[in-house]
Amino acid sequence: MKSNFIALKFSIKITILFVMRKKTTNFLLLSLIAVLSVYNISCTGALDALNNLQSLKFKLGSVQNFSIAGVNISNIENPSNLNIIDAANLVSAFASGRFPADFTLNLIARNPNKGSGSNSGTATMTTMSWRLLIDNTETVNGNISQPITIPGAGQETTIPMNISVDLVQFFRTVGYDVLLSKAFGIGGRNGSSHNLQLRISPEISTFIGPMRLGEITVVNTEWR
Repeated sequence: MKSNFIALKFSIKITILFVMRKKTTNFLLLSLIAVLSVYNISCTGALDALNNLQSLKFKLGSVQNFSIAGVNISNIENPSNLNIIDAANLVSAFASGRFPADFTLNLIARNPNKGSGSNSGTATMTTMSWRLLIDNTETVNGNISQPITIPGAGQETTIPMNISVDLVQFFRTVGYDVLLSKAFGIGGRNGSSHNLQLRISPEISTFIGPMRLGEITVVNTEWR
């Protein structure tokens, strides 16, 4: 019996992975239900797992606390508004071959799943590896430090991503003025996450163990 249950879990896991990669079809869902029925096990848990995996959507939100070489530009409209000391520090940093930027990128997760019965529809993201792209150039990468709970019923959860990236390292052919304008376009007073992409690979906790979604390219213009 134990070996049958292990085999069942493996079959379900393979089915869910296939569903996530090939998009769900009624045939696949019915196939999964049939497998569960053969083993006399409720379909509810498997379908909940599928719903949690498929319903999660992501979008980039605001950029906050953007600093370059220790100079916070979040409340500065453009480079011409820098004071003399801050401007000198930035020029010095660039001349030294470093232009370190530190900021918080808010990733927004939405979980439309309302759940049913005792299931609240809540999804728990156990890990999420990520890669940051700036103007389509891949830069730094990382992972979340702890599991994140995303409530159901259409609620949105903001996940602050603390980013540290040396802009000179990834944009070596760009001059000081262009690089500074690029930074202000992201983190200045009028900046946004429009020129950013976050490629994420979330792993969601399910009743049969953690399930990893395929890589999702998250932008600020639409839910993905």
